[in-house]
Amino acid sequence: MPFTRLLTVIDAVRGFIRGDDENARSRRMALLNRVSRAPLTGDGPVVSLTTHGDRVRRVHLTIETIGRGTVKPSEIFLWLDEPEVVARPPRTIKRLQRRGLSLRLSKNFGPHTKYYPYLLAHDSFDRPLVTADDDMLYPFTWLAGLADASKVHPDEVLCYRARRV
Repeated sequence: MPFTRLLTVIDAVRGFIRGDDENARSRRMALLNRVSRAPLTGDGPVVSLTTHGDRVRRVHLTIETIGRGTVKPSEIFLWLDEPEVVARPPRTIKRLQRRGLSLRLSKNFGPHTKYYPYLLAHDSFDRPLVTADDDMLYPFTWLAGLADASKVHPDEVLCYRARRV
C-alpha cells in the first residue's frame, strides 16, 4: 500500500473514532467491543438490564458504556427471554461474557424483567441494584453518581429520571 494511501486510511480511522456526537460514541464502543479485554466489572453496584428482538444486536454498545465508567459494576446481568439467543449469543455478547457479563434466561415479566429475575435468584443483597435501559449510551459518571447518592440515601430508591405515576 503506498504511503499516501496509508495516511488516508489512518485519517479515516481517526475520523471514525473521534467525535462527540452519539454516532461517534457508538462507533467507539463498537470498536472497543472488538478489541478490548478490559474487565467490565469492579466493586460498584450490581447492574441489571434486559433486551429483546433486534435490540440484542446493539445492546453491547450500552454494556460497553457501563463497563467503561469511572465506577465499574460488581456484576452485570443481561436477562433474555429467548432460549436460542442465550444458547448462541451474538459475537458481541460472547466477547462481553469473557469480560464479565452474565447472560441469563428469564421469563418475560414485561418492564419488571430488568430487576425481578435478579431478586428471585438472590436471598440477600450486599450491594445496591441498578437497572439500565438497553437503548442508552451512559456517561462515564452515570454509575458513580448513583453509587454516591446511595451512600447518602441508603434506604431510598434513586434515579436520574422519573415520572410521577
